[in-house]
Amino acid sequence: ISYEVSRGALAGVLGMAGTENIQGEDQKKLDVISNRLMVEGCIATGAVSAMASEEMDHALLVPADKPVGPYLICFDPLDGSSNIDINVSIGTIFSVLPSPKGASRDITDDDFLQSGDNQLAAGYVIYGPQTQLVFTVGRGVAMFTLDPDSGDFILTTPVVTVAEVHRILSRGGIFMYPRDDRDPAKPGKLRLMYEANPMSWLIEQSGGASTDGRQRILSIAPEKLHQRVAVFLGAKNEVELVTSYHKN
Repeated sequence: ISYEVSRGALAGVLGMAGTENIQGEDQKKLDVISNRLMVEGCIATGAVSAMASEEMDHALLVPADKPVGPYLICFDPLDGSSNIDINVSIGTIFSVLPSPKGASRDITDDDFLQSGDNQLAAGYVIYGPQTQLVFTVGRGVAMFTLDPDSGDFILTTPVVTVAEVHRILSRGGIFMYPRDDRDPAKPGKLRLMYEANPMSWLIEQSGGASTDGRQRILSIAPEKLHQRVAVFLGAKNEVELVTSYHKN
């Protein structure tokens, strides 16, 4: 994905794909390409039973001729894709959940509806001047930088403790995306499963906090695969202050 993003117009991957995702949003060509690359990469691990993507209507099972494993993967293959054509940083976000049925070929959308506290790993990759991976397995947050020569991610910041999210992790502050009432079916812009849960866990693991204005994001029991939520995350004291305003 980093390679395709870096080539941009040279590879003819910019512009619209002429299709919409499940939320009725127009898909960019790189959205479709990135989703395919994520699906292929997850299948190749042999560690997952199914995948859920912001770009797919329903969960996708691993093909019958490929091995399955005990994990479920949720991902936004290219977050911020509206910025693709203007050369602003974009990224990939992912969340790893346990499969309630173990290594199974009988996974449904309902098997993904787990609270963020169930996550086993989460992270994001940001495609900027450097391609960086920010990752947690529940024992703190680490940053890795992609070496374009070897194709390996090299550990560059073993412990991240300072709470857009990448800037907050690097410099502190707060990110706010409140809900609005324009469309009651969409009480927020960000998706709980693909964006809010993995980002919230990363923030908590680095000493910050994340709420929807009233409750902790990771405690929310999801009701549907593409559920949206309001998000306030970052430095703990600032998030707690904003949350207290909502409660009052």
